[in-house]
Amino acid sequence: MVDSMDTLTRQVRTLALESGAALVGFAPMSRFDNAPPENHSRTMLPSAKTAVVIAVNQLRGTLKAVEDGCYRGA
Repeated sequence: MVDSMDTLTRQVRTLALESGAALVGFAPMSRFDNAPPENHSRTMLPSAKTAVVIAVNQLRGTLKAVEDGCYRGA
């Protein structure tokens, strides 16, 4: 079982990085035990055992119109 999890972890990390992710991490759900319920991943997925965290670079100006309150959606 451990070998298959290591393989899955490597596959997820490789896929995310090849798709443009800047960082990829894995954390046990217990890492979030002190988080408020509205911010805890178990609120959405009670049976989850691991959180997969993927960070992507975002240019500063991408959300500038939204932050300035002048974005008008279609």
